[in-house]
Amino acid sequence: MNLALLVKQGWIVAIQEASLLFKLLKGRYFHCSTFMNSKLGANPSYWCRSLLEGRKVLEKGIRWRVGNGWSMNICSDQWVPRETDFNVFGVRNMEVSSVSQLIVNGDWDRQRVEGMFGRVYASIPLSRRLIQDKLIWHHTWSGVYLTCSGYKCARAMKRNGDLRGVSSDESSLGGSRGSLLEECVESTSFTPHEVVYLEMSQQYPSNKGSTSTSRDSN
Repeated sequence: MNLALLVKQGWIVAIQEASLLFKLLKGRYFHCSTFMNSKLGANPSYWCRSLLEGRKVLEKGIRWRVGNGWSMNICSDQWVPRETDFNVFGVRNMEVSSVSQLIVNGDWDRQRVEGMFGRVYASIPLSRRLIQDKLIWHHTWSGVYLTCSGYKCARAMKRNGDLRGVSSDESSLGGSRGSLLEECVESTSFTPHEVVYLEMSQQYPSNKGSTSTSRDSN
């Protein structure tokens, strides 16, 4: 399975909550939580396991860009713009839980922030317009996930031993396409309904032999 492309699908699910793909997966796999916080169920499908495998890479590059702070928990969400770890550490006293409670009139409440974390956190840039918080990919200038960036991140994690459950060959990280489901992930011509169909066809193959999936040329 092409891991970098799976991370891309996870990225879409994480940031595009209005998409049909998000709604299908939300109803089936993580209806009581978010994709980034969801747990592997008792009887997960191949597709679900693959997405959560790709999420390991996504967690190393996705973080919040602070806007009004309403969407972010101080301790559990990734929002600190560092190169390796986006979580808060070294909290001196936990007076509040939401990042929004650290912002006053479009600027940091410096007395509270410095009292809880130190001066460095008060230097994180804010928008005075109090725009909505936004999930971004830290490793690109645009903040949008790119497959090539995810591939580099996955290779670095593999070298560091953070992807022990993933094959060490190049194809598993971002090389050749090896299955119908992988082709579905890479191709924009498949709909979310066809993703579910291909997933089911891999779990419950026909007894009459292998069948091919094709679309009506008409």
